[in-house]
Amino acid sequence: MREFTVGDLHAVHSIWSDPGVARYLLDGNVLTEAESKVMLDSIIEGYATNDFGILAAIDKERKRIVGFCGLRFVEQGPDIEVLYGIAREAWGKGLASEAARAVIQDGLERLRIERIVGMANPLNVASWRVLQKVGMKYERRARDNGEDIVFYAISREPR
Repeated sequence: MREFTVGDLHAVHSIWSDPGVARYLLDGNVLTEAESKVMLDSIIEGYATNDFGILAAIDKERKRIVGFCGLRFVEQGPDIEVLYGIAREAWGKGLASEAARAVIQDGLERLRIERIVGMANPLNVASWRVLQKVGMKYERRARDNGEDIVFYAISREPR
């Protein structure tokens, strides 16, 4: 995992423009290259501002971006959310779980975040299984922006 750079536009656009990846992300909309650039610029700026954000997930063998994972502020409240997406070619290899586990650990330990949430579409079984694998506990099912969402959370243990 590493911070994104402006040179990553082509790689992340190929992920964000895949209908299979976008199905449960980005409200199901594939992004144009211009929209991908705006999103990438926002990710880079957000990381510089907050000392956390969305990171590029790199395939160690092929040395290329195969997804993204990181922490971000939830739009409708004070929570911090773990967010991830993996390129279709890398699905089923445990990369989302590995990446999510690493960013959650960093958030709880280094950043001392008290609580991190994870949200998934109930139909996206693979995503909520990732949340379970990394130790998050089911909290509730709710509607968010007109869509059903399952909420999971993990809290930092008191020392």
